[in-house]
Amino acid sequence: LVAGQFNKADKATLFIEKRSDDGQTMRNIFSRQRSDSSTAIETSKQLQRYRDEQGRGFIVFIDGQYYDGEAGQADYSITRYQKHGVFVPEKKIEQRTRSEALSSRFLWESTGNSWHQAELQWRLSMPLLTFLLAMLAVPLSYTTPRNGRYSKLAVGILIYVVYVNLAGVAQTWLEHQKVPQWLGMWWVHSFGLLLIAFLLVKRYGGIKSVFMQIGRKT
Repeated sequence: LVAGQFNKADKATLFIEKRSDDGQTMRNIFSRQRSDSSTAIETSKQLQRYRDEQGRGFIVFIDGQYYDGEAGQADYSITRYQKHGVFVPEKKIEQRTRSEALSSRFLWESTGNSWHQAELQWRLSMPLLTFLLAMLAVPLSYTTPRNGRYSKLAVGILIYVVYVNLAGVAQTWLEHQKVPQWLGMWWVHSFGLLLIAFLLVKRYGGIKSVFMQIGRKT
């Protein structure tokens, strides 16, 4: 909860004027909660965090007023109170070991974990991505005196940026199971292979000519 601004969560809005350094006490509170049938507005001079003997968490509004009803309608109620407590259930946070810290063998055996498989495919993709980018340099390196020595540099940088970002998107999709594991990140490299094939054929005029040119250069 940040002081001096409106804090929003779902259908509730909470404004706090001042907050203590430890975050346990707030002063001059305004809150609004909307439901399908009415709007509840609450003001209080102070708010405190509290835990009971069982360790359950509460926030306690002190010295305030509670208005319940719909604006413009006569059937609303006003409640003045000294203390008003609201139970705050704690969310269980799932602790997950960072996939980057796990061995590749462990990731290989974790076939049912999408996060582990995404990390494994990312590790395998980096050497493949480097190789394919090096292959792209073959057709992109060709230029003419009229075009200049660095005419293809901008194109190469653009391809690199798009390629790496697509790899990151594919990893995220695999982590959140938006794509099957067999497809994973490999569809990105398929586009890379198709682009390389297209540029090589366009440059040398056929598959046979491509291999002949590569054989001469090697």
